[in-house]
Amino acid sequence: MDKKIRTITVTQFDYIIRNFNDEALDIEGHPNNFSEFDQDGNILKEMKYNRFGEFEEMLRYGYDEKGNLIHESLIAYFIPFRSPRMNDLHEKDKSIKFAIELWSEIISTMKPKLIICLGDDVFKNVKKLFPVVSAQFSTKLGWGEITADVYKYENDCRIIKLPHLSTFKIFSRKECEPYIDKLLTEATKDW
Repeated sequence: MDKKIRTITVTQFDYIIRNFNDEALDIEGHPNNFSEFDQDGNILKEMKYNRFGEFEEMLRYGYDEKGNLIHESLIAYFIPFRSPRMNDLHEKDKSIKFAIELWSEIISTMKPKLIICLGDDVFKNVKKLFPVVSAQFSTKLGWGEITADVYKYENDCRIIKLPHLSTFKIFSRKECEPYIDKLLTEATKDW
């Protein structure tokens, strides 16, 4: 039986000298990159971390029965700078301008069919990158008056606007399941 690599984890180790007179080194390790493969050796997932070991982006890949790449997904922060809330963001206007320019490049290169935005702040800025909305669908999520929306654009890209998942844990709440199914069905209709 052949053994095949299923995952690779790259850990970055920083060697730190606290002061010039200290002969001992402190060693701090954190994740740098993680890759997962299927039984045929095709890459399924790549995760990248920043220099502090915090998640930065994830790429996911799908293959047909012949092993041909049929889709890839990019999961990343809209604004690649750390801040607990948009209002706390350092140099907010410059950061948003940079993010819009960055994502304009990413979107023109990848030509995504579906984008998922978490929260109104992100959606408000991402929608600036697209032409006119051709259709909109809204649904409650089984969490009071909280809603999610699907926007369809003339270039056939769809954007799902969800409430921020750090506050509304809609994917783990049983009452939300039928609404999530309805939302995803609407978002992928006519593909």
